[in-house]
Amino acid sequence: MESDRWRSELYRTSKLVDRFLRLNQTITKADAIIVMGNNDDRTATRASRLFSQRLAPIMVLTGGIAPRTRQKNQSEARRYLDIIRDQLPYMVDDILLEEQAQNSGENSVYS
Repeated sequence: MESDRWRSELYRTSKLVDRFLRLNQTITKADAIIVMGNNDDRTATRASRLFSQRLAPIMVLTGGIAPRTRQKNQSEARRYLDIIRDQLPYMVDDILLEEQAQNSGENSVYS
């Protein structure tokens, strides 16, 4: 009984967080698409889809080899570039890499 109540509360809280984090906005053209590295490769796939729609003339991939980086021999930005290159080989000349950032603050500063 207690575990059912706990599950119900966890579900309610996760739905609340999900609604808070969603951006229900129309995507419009921008000067650049800035993609901050993390351990979720779906980020690169989503960025690739947006870039293929020509929503910006350039894309900046930012992220170095941070303590939590999955592959310690490749920056997050370089890993994303490899993913995007497979999907959009004709657009890689319009992608800039920033491979020093170790956290979100540095992503912003270095980009």
